[in-house]
Amino acid sequence: MDLSPILNPLNDAQRAAVTAPLGPVLVLAGAGSGKTRVLTHRIAWLIQAEGVSPHGILAVTFTNKAAGEMRARVERLLGVPGGGLWIGTFHGIAHRLLRLHWREANLAQGFQILDSEDQQRLIKKVIRAAELDETRWVPREVQWFINANKDEGRRPGQLKDENDPTRRQLIRLYAAYEAACASSGVVDFAELLLRAFELWRDNPALLSHYRRRFQHVLVDEFQDTNAIQYEWIRQLAAPGPEAPPGQHAASAPSAAAAAASFPFVVGDDDQCLAAGTLVTLADGSKRPIEAVSPGDLVMSSYGSGALRPAKVTERLARERSGRMLTLYMRSGRSICSTPEHTHFAGYLLGETPQTYFLYLMHKERVGWRLGTLQVYTNGQEKPMVGFKQRSAQEHADGTWIIRTHSTENDARLDEMLTSLRYGLPSLDTDSAALRLLEDVGLDPEQPHYRPRGRNSNRH
Repeated sequence: MDLSPILNPLNDAQRAAVTAPLGPVLVLAGAGSGKTRVLTHRIAWLIQAEGVSPHGILAVTFTNKAAGEMRARVERLLGVPGGGLWIGTFHGIAHRLLRLHWREANLAQGFQILDSEDQQRLIKKVIRAAELDETRWVPREVQWFINANKDEGRRPGQLKDENDPTRRQLIRLYAAYEAACASSGVVDFAELLLRAFELWRDNPALLSHYRRRFQHVLVDEFQDTNAIQYEWIRQLAAPGPEAPPGQHAASAPSAAAAAASFPFVVGDDDQCLAAGTLVTLADGSKRPIEAVSPGDLVMSSYGSGALRPAKVTERLARERSGRMLTLYMRSGRSICSTPEHTHFAGYLLGETPQTYFLYLMHKERVGWRLGTLQVYTNGQEKPMVGFKQRSAQEHADGTWIIRTHSTENDARLDEMLTSLRYGLPSLDTDSAALRLLEDVGLDPEQPHYRPRGRNSNRH
């Protein structure tokens, strides 16, 4: 059996992780170290070298885009469709489980999923039905309370009011909202994973079935899991009954029998923000990150894409001698972090001024090259960001924005000097391009743009 397509693209550290003996494996690696590559090549290795059936593998990542790319990579490595693989986001896999087992999950067969706006509208109806003042009981804040508790695995009956009248009323609204969802046959985004967890908790024979099936559970970006995501993974990967989150008493009988489990998780333990970084608290105030304490409520991004309060459980501080990156905004604001942090940004057509950028593009079996483009492309029937158009035209696998300029001449000069400095294009484009990305603090695994219509069979 020829395993060279799986192993040859890997460096020594990646190869050691991919070929690790069967058993629980934790891989810690920073940005640009090829974490996603390790995960996809591990899947291919399990199938080709260890003889694992694709039906016995469950791989979890945080975005639908990442899940699609992971599946495409595995299929390219194996040369066959990966139809038996379960690869998806936490919520996507939970949704799939609930569709399969809607009756055991106490759901309507055709249950609908509420988006964030629909959820707020339903909460508003609940507040009105309770004859409460919407200026006092703001629907968005009630939504935060409900979703934050679901993400921690807590139902209304498990919450204590702590002799706080406000909290007592929020718990009542949470309970009334759940009743409204049940009567309408709908679930919100946060409900998917909690309901999937409860599905296995309350149906040990079903849990035992999935434990026997998915003996290989692989998780990307493990450091970003919240409480219910972590417990859901433990539930599947750990043999024997597990205590559910929210201080439930473990009640699963012996039907959930012990089974061989080989979790393989990949994470980054070096994502830090510099001292002095202002953190927004739930009340709208800002505080330097070093002044944030356990128990504080800070605004945090969740898997649903929403921004809502989350309780700080621990604050870690460390000395760092390595490189830091600072992002500067036109407004004068800035943020400094380790290169391992991903900061989301984009170009809004009609709002972003004309900007010229130096980009680095990669296409499999062709290599890397530099180029200069602009935000607004001339001669188009409708506005289109230049690098997206070029990426689509050339069927690129990914495009990275190296630097931006206000004039085309400055961008062209930058292209020439960067090409001379790094030898791009050249015969050895891989090493030159990776060196460039490292120098500017960008992750080879995370291009700024990937065309949606990529074809893995192109030449």
